[in-house]
Amino acid sequence: MKRQSVLLIMVIGLTLAAPAHAQWGYRQPQQQWGGQPQQYGQQPQPYGQGQYGPQHAQPQYQQQYAPGGRQPIRKLFVGAGIGFGVTFAGGQAFFRAEESVGYHVFGVDEHPGLFVALTLVQGVANQVLLDFAARIGFDAVAWQDSMARVQVTPFLGAGVGLFIANQGFGDSVFPGAFLMPGLEVAVTAVNGFLTVWYRPISFDILIRDNGTAAYAMMAGVNLNLL
Repeated sequence: MKRQSVLLIMVIGLTLAAPAHAQWGYRQPQQQWGGQPQQYGQQPQPYGQGQYGPQHAQPQYQQQYAPGGRQPIRKLFVGAGIGFGVTFAGGQAFFRAEESVGYHVFGVDEHPGLFVALTLVQGVANQVLLDFAARIGFDAVAWQDSMARVQVTPFLGAGVGLFIANQGFGDSVFPGAFLMPGLEVAVTAVNGFLTVWYRPISFDILIRDNGTAAYAMMAGVNLNLL
């Protein structure tokens, strides 16, 4: 009788202990931060891999400038430059200034393309040369990224030139046709707004009786407005 009572007490004790064992027993390991179940024996993945890697970063934290970005192309520009020239006849040096306003009328792919401009040229030494010309050229991109654009510009200007000479009895004005071929190298930056240009090669050619011609080198700035 006593043995049966002891067995009955042991069965009742085991029955009551079973829920506690289920409550306080083994659980599957959890990831520390994600809260997602992890299979037994699987190693935690370090940061930078899996669902917490950089590929899941929010867009505002990604790279601001995409590779291969471009400076905007603005069509209307105004500019000015200064430099010097040397005449072919006699090798006389003179100061040269130039102002222009122009517009890109036709772009090609990433190139700003074809432009036309009105240009006023002043050359000052013992004589004064004033040239009024229409200029046509093509801005071709040599290299660019999201910060700057390098371009090469061949151009040709044509118009009317006035050669003003002091012959000892007053100024004499000699009009003639004017040609201005040349080549520029420029850098455009500040969201396409500013262009700094350098003109290593250009020629001023005044076509008339006893005409004259000169080599000129200049540098200047364009503001690209629209």
